[in-house]
Amino acid sequence: MMAVFDAPRGTGPYGIAATPDGQVFFASLAGNYLGRIDLETGTTTVLEPPVPRQGARRVWSDSRGGLWITGWSSGDLFRYDSKSGSWGRWHLPGDRPQPYAVYVDDADAVWVSDWGANAILRFDLKTESFESSPQ
Repeated sequence: MMAVFDAPRGTGPYGIAATPDGQVFFASLAGNYLGRIDLETGTTTVLEPPVPRQGARRVWSDSRGGLWITGWSSGDLFRYDSKSGSWGRWHLPGDRPQPYAVYVDDADAVWVSDWGANAILRFDLKTESFESSPQ
């Protein structure tokens, strides 16, 4: 059986991810938020990134339950800590970055595709810097 629920703020859910402890989140491009789904009730809690109208596009979890979100409209990479509820924000390099997709590999390395620069970037959380991957 499948149940369908309306998203807060109307259309716009875009990417979806689950944390290692089973929480489910989605990014809303048109709604500009991260949504946390209550698996018991199907309701969604809207989590506001620290930048308005950022265009949350994709989301991926790391091994510690941190959610990495791309901000298509703002040019930012965000991290939402699902345990503490805190946010981190890093602006991609370049004149007009457009972060599209994000992926966290099994070593917790964060990879971001930048549509605007036609590049793949690796984000180093320790140095809080981006490295461009050779094409």
